[in-house]
Amino acid sequence: MTTAEMIPVSKQLPENGQDTIVLVASGYGGHYYTTARYVQKFAEHAEDYCDPECDPDWLDRDEHGNEYAPEGWYEITIEGEYETKINSGTVVRWMPLPKITETAP
Repeated sequence: MTTAEMIPVSKQLPENGQDTIVLVASGYGGHYYTTARYVQKFAEHAEDYCDPECDPDWLDRDEHGNEYAPEGWYEITIEGEYETKINSGTVVRWMPLPKITETAP
């Protein structure tokens, strides 16, 4: 995989909730790859991204008071066990996470 194969976020964002590989420009001048999904504004309910002890000021609310996960990129594990908003840098490129076509031995 090269960065040339990846889509710049300035040109296109993935579909809401699509699993991707992203290139993150860190705040320290470096770059790193990780798996992430993009959440669009008012697309994902807060309970799917926030535990009951979550800071309520972190959430987005629509005009009816419904709570949603804030728009942005969320880092995920391959198993999809948890998601954390990427705050340590800026996602600059992405590509769809390839489908696994073989089972592991």
